[in-house]
Amino acid sequence: ENIKGFISFSIQFFCAFILLISFDVYFKNLAINNSNSYYESFANLFVKANIPIIIIGIIEIFLIKIPNIYAFVLSFISHRVSLERIQLISGEPSWAARLILVLLAFIPLTSFVKRKKMEFYLITLLLLFVTGSTLGIICYILYLLLTYLKKENIKWIFVTILVMCILSPYLFNLLDPYTQKRLLLLSNLYKEDWLSIAINSGSGSIMSRIGNPILGLYMGFDHWLLGVGGGYYSHFYNLYLENYFPEALSIDNIEVVGNSAKNLFCRIIAEFGLIIFSYILLIVIKLYRIKIAANKKMKGIFCCMILLTINFDSLFHIYPLLLFSFLLNSPSKYAKQTIL
Repeated sequence: ENIKGFISFSIQFFCAFILLISFDVYFKNLAINNSNSYYESFANLFVKANIPIIIIGIIEIFLIKIPNIYAFVLSFISHRVSLERIQLISGEPSWAARLILVLLAFIPLTSFVKRKKMEFYLITLLLLFVTGSTLGIICYILYLLLTYLKKENIKWIFVTILVMCILSPYLFNLLDPYTQKRLLLLSNLYKEDWLSIAINSGSGSIMSRIGNPILGLYMGFDHWLLGVGGGYYSHFYNLYLENYFPEALSIDNIEVVGNSAKNLFCRIIAEFGLIIFSYILLIVIKLYRIKIAANKKMKGIFCCMILLTINFDSLFHIYPLLLFSFLLNSPSKYAKQTIL
């Protein structure tokens, strides 16, 4: 009943398979040839390869002040141009934020001198801020907490939070109106439930980011053995929306947000059931236990992979696959053990 979804899923699965195999071969060779500097070797290459993208982002910060020229230039490389937020060479600002998050995770692993490393980090962090990606900013804060929340770092975390509180009024005014509105809506979550906020503000984006993963869970629990089928989330979306969140039907753009669960774990539960999800979760747990727990350098990369996975559900989204393969092939004290 959903030929389009089946074809889309088949293409995604094929692309994910090819990408994962390609990454696996590349990182295996990298580990063999650079066993003593596996992390630094790739981190250096990845950051250097993205220097042109960083430069483009810096240019966009100034070019965006001239909307007509900015829109004309970006129209050659993007199907949807945001006139309020930079988007590097990606399809939209939130996609640019995902690349920036990966860069922020890899920069600490580079072998650059401390000053150069700090310069790269601060410039890249500025680009994340200017993309105005609400989810990107939230993910970055979570990344910091999950990666550096240790007893010896408590004072630095406290100082960072204090500085952010002091600077928050100035930083907030630098954000574009779209992001300011989104953050103000999220700040009201303690007063109202998320669905009321989404309906009152007419925000399909809030519905998609919070409601869509929840609907994926409902689908998975109703079809716990095999799920609803690969690529069939969107086919069942309207039915579940009417059953669980009928009030959301009043949101103007609700018809365009139901094509995605916006969370790969929730999509797996919905489309393949709890058994397959449990197997995937076991792989992730083993990956952490065997590869990450023995090497603190990898904790940031692992956290970045998880955060990207829970806010994007495409099977062939390149960054989670890249990070997974990078972690999978990293040197380990438990090399004889296997993930799969």
